[in-house]
Amino acid sequence: MAKQLRNTGSGTQGVQHILRQQIGQTLDVLRESQFLSDESVHEVRKQLKKVRATLRLLREALGSKIYN
Repeated sequence: MAKQLRNTGSGTQGVQHILRQQIGQTLDVLRESQFLSDESVHEVRKQLKKVRATLRLLREALGSKIYN
């Protein structure tokens, strides 16, 4: 499922919204898991890769002091 930015609001706010959704989905996977199976660990790792990629989009807007 591809995420899309809306034409309203700033691009940074849109990316932040997508980032929050991705983090929420990652936390949902962890909450739903009774125990950490290979499948749930794999899903969390995939979600975190998406979060890191989205965060990289914000690198310039955040500045190096905040980003690092």
